[in-house]
Amino acid sequence: MHILAIKSLEKKEPIRKTRKASINKAFSVSEIDDASVSETSEISQVNSVQNILSLQLISSKVQLESANYERGENLLDKMDSLLIDKLLLKDSNHNLAELAKLARAQRERSDNTELEEVLDSIELRAVVELAKRMQK
Repeated sequence: MHILAIKSLEKKEPIRKTRKASINKAFSVSEIDDASVSETSEISQVNSVQNILSLQLISSKVQLESANYERGENLLDKMDSLLIDKLLLKDSNHNLAELAKLARAQRERSDNTELEEVLDSIELRAVVELAKRMQK
């Protein structure tokens, strides 16, 4: 019976080789160690995570602006409903209560200064309309 000696149970990683051009346009072979390859893959993983987080941040900003835009539209719609009720001599208590509820609700500020200025104007107009109706 013949027994072969086992030199090592560990699996040896092959050395990766790349070619790069030298000054005389001939190719030479250089070795890339596995440590630099793993560092590069870790960096690319970090960049991927950063890209995903950036996309989520952009998405949340878009959602915030969309919600603020919708809030402005709702305030304007309620004020239009109050005007229509007044012109038709209808009771507007329901629309007045909804307008007050919308005006009291706090909104989150966004980075879009133009949208914020328009919303501030709409909210001011709604508060003035509520104040006028409360005096009567």
